[in-house]
This record gives sequence, structure tokens and C-alpha cells, in this order.
Amino acid sequence: MNPRQKMLWRAASAIAETYARRQDVLPLPAEPLPLDAVARLTRMMRHACRHHYRAASRRLRPRLERALRDLAVTATSQAERLCRERRVCQAPTLGGLYRDLLAIDEEFPQLEINLPQRRLLVATGPITLEGVALGPFLLSLDWSTLGGDQPQLLVIAMEPHAPGSNASVTHPHVVEDRLCEGEGGPVLQAAALEGRLYDYVLIVRQILQTYNASSAYVDLDRWHGTPCSDCGVLVDDEDRSLCGRCDAEVCDGCSGACEGCGEGLCHGCRGECSGCGEPHCRACLESCSDCERTCCYQCLTDGVCDACTAEKESEDEAPPAAAAAVAAADAPRVGQAQVLA
Repeated sequence: MNPRQKMLWRAASAIAETYARRQDVLPLPAEPLPLDAVARLTRMMRHACRHHYRAASRRLRPRLERALRDLAVTATSQAERLCRERRVCQAPTLGGLYRDLLAIDEEFPQLEINLPQRRLLVATGPITLEGVALGPFLLSLDWSTLGGDQPQLLVIAMEPHAPGSNASVTHPHVVEDRLCEGEGGPVLQAAALEGRLYDYVLIVRQILQTYNASSAYVDLDRWHGTPCSDCGVLVDDEDRSLCGRCDAEVCDGCSGACEGCGEGLCHGCRGECSGCGEPHCRACLESCSDCERTCCYQCLTDGVCDACTAEKESEDEAPPAAAAAVAAADAPRVGQAQVLA
């Protein structure tokens, strides 16, 4: 054997030991079957029916139905687990595991063995789905979890091309380095339980090369672009801008310029002048000292808005006829003596 083959043989030996240890002890499911509850409710139901206790019978019937359903679900789950464990009673051979590692080494661009961490590191080629380049992925498999219910697999983007809406999604079916197996889950789990390493990594690659829009974390047609902070629509870089106040990314349709300073603003940083109704940033608006309405500087005179100024001027310039009428009303009438307090 050359040094490369010796390394693969050592890895195959360590993986074979993992499967062998799992064959030593196959404990029964820890969750007990709810047999006692079903038996007790059945006795109570029969007693109520025998003595014609109609009210008790009506109350007991749905409880017995729920207990029977729980029993069926628990029993089915345990039966499926025992079936899976039975399938791995024949542990994979050392030779078979070694041949699988040789096949992986030949099929994939890169295979690394991390003996201290007990990990297989398999690099895929570049993945492209519907014209969207996602780059290559590194499959990091913890072989100490093989033969169990759920092997620990990380799918790491080697050259991440995440969508602008979610940086933790590196593939439509990968989020935070975790693969959504979808319909391939049962086949993938069977390969791991039976020690078919080559089939396992092939299935993972096939899942990565398949796009299912109904289960995607981010749809491919929404992959490129950045969501507008105001309307949420994805826009390209040339169709968006930064808010001059909070640096939020907004599309051109939602961005508005301040009439005072001309700075581009998002909806949250934009206010409206109560006088002219034009949009302004908060720094270009000030409260009227009389009515406290916010106005732009052009609609304020000495801190007072135009509406309050006009109201004051109308009070100061009362019509002469109205002033005479007020004076006549206040004067004592002819023939009447003025009453002194």
C-alpha cells in the first residue's frame, strides 16, 4: 500500500470499529407503551356500559380513543426503530468500507481524513442550479455517529454565494451548514445505517444538485439582490441606495430626498412639513413655538409657522366696522345711568 491507501485503511478500520460498537448493545426504546392507561380506561368503559352509566360513558369514550391513538403512534415509532436497528445487525465489513473510501477518493475532487476528530471531509465540484452559481461544498461527516438514528453531517460552502436576504443560507436546501434532506432522507439514512459510505456521499451530492422550490429556504428567483428595508422587494445594487441617516438599504421607489438638504432617506427617517407638505429629514424640521407642529425652515418665521403668523396678523388687523360695533356695544345706552360697582 502507498501512504494514501494506508491512510484510507486506517480510516476504514476506525469506522468499522464504530459500527461494531453499535452492534454490541442495541437497547430497547426507552419510551414505555401506554398499555396501563388503555387497560384502565377499557375497564372503566366496560363498567359504565354494563351499568348503563350514560354520562360516564360519554366522558370516557374520547379519553379511550386518545389513549388508543397514543398507543398506536408509540408502538409504530418503536417498531420502525427496531426495524432500522435490525437492518444494521450485519455490520459493514472492513474491506467494504475501504473500497467505499477508495471510490470516494476517485470520484470526488477532494477527500481528507481527520482521524483525531473522526471526520470524513469530502469536497464536491461547483454546484449550479438554474443558472445560479453556488460554488463547491465540503461535506463534513462525523463517522462516530454512523449507525445511529441521525449521522452528524455538515454541508459547508467553500465559496459562499449566499442570497442578500439571508446570509446563513448557502444553498436553497442548506441553512447554517445543515442539509434539508427532503424526500432523500430515508434513502440517505438507510445508506448510513448499512455502512454504504460511497452511496451516502453520492446521495448528498445528488440532493445538492437538485432544486425543489416547495422546500427551499430561499427561492432561486429571489437569490440575487438585496431586500428593500421599506417594502421588502429584492433589488439589484444599481437600483438601491443607502439612507443618509440610518444607512438602511432602500430601493429607488422607496427612497425620498429631503427638500432641505437633498439627502436620500428611507421612510422611517423621513418626515413631512406641516406647512408645505414636502418631505424632509428630521434635522431640517423644527417645531413651531406656538402650535408645536413640525415645519421646515422655509415655513417658519422667527420660530413661528406661517399659519400661526397669519392668525396673529388677522387678529391685529380687525376691520374698522367691527371695532366700532364693539365700542358701541360697550358704551352706556342713552337715558340709562351707569351703574357703578
